[in-house]
Amino acid sequence: MGLAAAFLVASCSVDGDATQNTADLSSRSVTAADFPVSGATRVPQNSVAYAIGDLIGRPANSPYDPPACQPAAVGSDGAVVYLGIVEADRASFTSAVVGVDDALSTVVDQARACPRATTGNATTATSKVQTRVSDAPEHPAGVDTAAVLRTVETGGDQAPLLTRTMTYIGQQGTVRVYCQYRWPSAGDISSEAKGQLGALFEKVLRAAFGS
Repeated sequence: MGLAAAFLVASCSVDGDATQNTADLSSRSVTAADFPVSGATRVPQNSVAYAIGDLIGRPANSPYDPPACQPAAVGSDGAVVYLGIVEADRASFTSAVVGVDDALSTVVDQARACPRATTGNATTATSKVQTRVSDAPEHPAGVDTAAVLRTVETGGDQAPLLTRTMTYIGQQGTVRVYCQYRWPSAGDISSEAKGQLGALFEKVLRAAFGS
């Protein structure tokens, strides 16, 4: 489940159908210059669907157990995703602006209902996923926000690969934004990274919804 290597969530009744939204959201996205690391790039449009799936915890060909805990698909039409790699420790920052047809509360409800799940199969490897709702970031009036912390443990008990993500999410109407920090460790997010994530999220909100 690594967006950086290749480039959170809805109600427990997941139908798997992606939202179709053809509006171009480029004007509502941050740019590479807004990232706290140099070298951030826009994900090519033909890779946006994969990037969004990885961002929300729904990588391709990775069924969930229980199935109700699989995050609902989010459409990629018109969506914009940027990725910035922290070369020192293989961490990354990601931003996305997408069109949706469900409320942000469904994301939070599923995250709370699915604190533990398993995803993957014999072909893609199996991962244990732990999900927790954190304190929502500050937000401007009229915008809903949420924060989801996810821990993914892939591989056997001997030397599992551990990855954590802190994802800030904002939504107004049918436009939703994601701002995520991913780091390869079981430890907590550093104070520096948390500050950088918060600052990037403020820019993401401003770009998408105004001041």
